[in-house]
Amino acid sequence: MPIQFFKPNQKNTGNACSFSVNSKEGAVYANFIHQTGPQQFKGGKSCNVKFSMYEVGSLIDTIEKGRKTNSFHKFPNGTQIVTYNFEPYYIGEGDDKKFRGYGLSITQSDAEDSSVPKEKFSIGFTPGEAVTLREYFRWCLSHINDAIYSADKKAREANAKPAADAKKKETPKPKKKEEPADGEDPFADDPFTESSTVLDGPTEISEMPEATPDSAQEVPKKEKVDKVEETQENSHQQDDDIF
Repeated sequence: MPIQFFKPNQKNTGNACSFSVNSKEGAVYANFIHQTGPQQFKGGKSCNVKFSMYEVGSLIDTIEKGRKTNSFHKFPNGTQIVTYNFEPYYIGEGDDKKFRGYGLSITQSDAEDSSVPKEKFSIGFTPGEAVTLREYFRWCLSHINDAIYSADKKAREANAKPAADAKKKETPKPKKKEEPADGEDPFADDPFTESSTVLDGPTEISEMPEATPDSAQEVPKKEKVDKVEETQENSHQQDDDIF
């Protein structure tokens, strides 16, 4: 969305200018053109200037603080130089000096041949127009910063995706537990499984002889007394251990 200013005069020496933003390049472009006739600018000599986002900040500072800003641009081919000045504009002298607004002047010259006449473009902005221009410049900076953030976000996402894919490839998948084949003993290799003997045929079990009183051995009475005394002694020893 460009913004335009037309400043014709009766001498047909006026100028017009327009500003537009290119957020991808992070710049604001300005186009200046000479007046060619009454209220006419078509076919006039023109000049294009590219302002960086930092130069746009300086233009805003001039409008807000009244500080003069100036700089120069040299074209890549090295044949042309463009200088610009932006400052508060006053008329009159001394006590009659009055603030009228802001003046922007552009001078285009040949870098290799000084005999080529310089082309100058000048345009003034009333205080109201200057405020409008300031707000437009702020809007431009907002779009430029949004574009920078968007480009940075896309770059970070593009770099993060290969890293995530690589990490996914490196992570081993858990091995699936193998199921025993049909007819295979799942506990065949279990070291804690007790082995058992399988009898192929019937086994005869002999009858156990019944115990008789003669086969039982009697414990001597003295041995029984010794065991009782030993048991009592052990119980006393256990009682002493708890203290």
